[in-house]
Amino acid sequence: MELRRLEVFIVVAEELNLRQSARRLGVSQPAITLQLQALENELGFPLLYRHQHRIAGLTPAGERYLQAARQTVMQLQLAGSAAADIGRGHGTVLKVGICEGMATGNLLRRVINIRLDISPRRRYAELPLRELIALIGDGGLDVGFLPLLPGIESPEMIELGAEGWLAVLPGSHRLCACDSLAPADLRGETLILASPEQVPAGHQLVEDAFAASGVQPHRVIRVARRSTMLTLMGAGQGITFLPESLSTLRLPEGRMIPFAAPALRLGVTTGRNPSQAATQYVRAFAERITALKTSSPPLP
Repeated sequence: MELRRLEVFIVVAEELNLRQSARRLGVSQPAITLQLQALENELGFPLLYRHQHRIAGLTPAGERYLQAARQTVMQLQLAGSAAADIGRGHGTVLKVGICEGMATGNLLRRVINIRLDISPRRRYAELPLRELIALIGDGGLDVGFLPLLPGIESPEMIELGAEGWLAVLPGSHRLCACDSLAPADLRGETLILASPEQVPAGHQLVEDAFAASGVQPHRVIRVARRSTMLTLMGAGQGITFLPESLSTLRLPEGRMIPFAAPALRLGVTTGRNPSQAATQYVRAFAERITALKTSSPPLP
């Protein structure tokens, strides 16, 4: 199994467009097609649905294989980087995973920038939540930063901070003059939410707020990417939601308004059979966060 074939498949699965995939990878479209065909021939089953020479989506087998491919590629990249660092005499290197979709938030940046008494060298990897949890579970990562959502929490996880929500409305929406919004204010509106598999978006918490209030939206549009959510919102197709740490995003077509929903919490945990360095690193975070909470306003 060639690593390059896995890398090509991952990009194509993310883009679902050969031209964009070729641009990202810096190769020609025919080269991508050959790599995909070779991978499928080697596996013995199709990974992609094709229609009129276009990529129409992932097969069920492709969806499952994508998770495994991401884990394999990330483990190899992290292992290679860690080995190279040790080879240069840098000593212990922690492999740190960050949940995809949270890496752009100010909350995570503030947490990672906290000064610790212990500061080992680190290699960072951004991963989808399921792959991140799997790598933490099998020891492929030393430390993981991830959202503390129902069904994900464990006694080993330490809460680092929490943030509220923003409703993002088209600039011409009738509710743009409001200072804050609750589910009842959005009764009958069209909502743009993450697909169920996009857990890191945290929209499960937003949906929980609507359910607890007994409010039904007019319609729910499900999409896989935050950029698509914001594009549809800007086109006037509905209302979407962002964690408040993303309030610094420039959205000329939209208006951000605080929204009443359960807070999105960020946590840190060690991997399986953690090293002494990983345990000390996470413990130092916990102690520093506790000190900050008792001496200053909570994060954020």
